[in-house]
Amino acid sequence: MPTPIPDYQFVLMAAALASPRRLRMLDLLRNLDKLPASNSEISEHGLNQRGMIRLCPDINATASVRHLNTLTAAGLLIRTSAFHLGYRRTFYRRNDEAIIAFAYTTARRLCQAG
Repeated sequence: MPTPIPDYQFVLMAAALASPRRLRMLDLLRNLDKLPASNSEISEHGLNQRGMIRLCPDINATASVRHLNTLTAAGLLIRTSAFHLGYRRTFYRRNDEAIIAFAYTTARRLCQAG
């Protein structure tokens, strides 16, 4: 059973998930092995920003950085810097443990609210 998350973290996560674009970004990262991304965009560490922009064409580069930073600050994404194909790149992947903890905490709060 997951541990409930503290109030401040719950609020950060809820605010991050309030954006349909950020939800879509998290959904894209659900199955990294099935993404139609090139070798330079995806690695065992996740998907890089360039790949996210290509897969979400309605989100420009500036907005994608803001959304990725918001999701990372909320703990919903894990950011990893790694060498890939000879270059240092930043990759993002879902923090499934945090997402499960958020879902558990949300359900727990809703059930206690009565």
